[in-house]
Amino acid sequence: MMKIINHSDFILGYVMAKKGISCTQLAARLGVTRQTINNIVNGRRDVTVSRLHNLADALGVSVKDLFK
Repeated sequence: MMKIINHSDFILGYVMAKKGISCTQLAARLGVTRQTINNIVNGRRDVTVSRLHNLADALGVSVKDLFK
């Protein structure tokens, strides 16, 4: 998988907190494990363009909103 984001600019955890959505809740919306979301939030898992769009859709934000 090609790395497509700079994790220092990726603010998924902040957006989740702002929306009041936990890793478990977001994982359920996306059909992935809580550990997958946790790894993405903590920069231990790379994110594809497709996954970025899925994350944004599940949070009700634009992909742009996931970056600072």
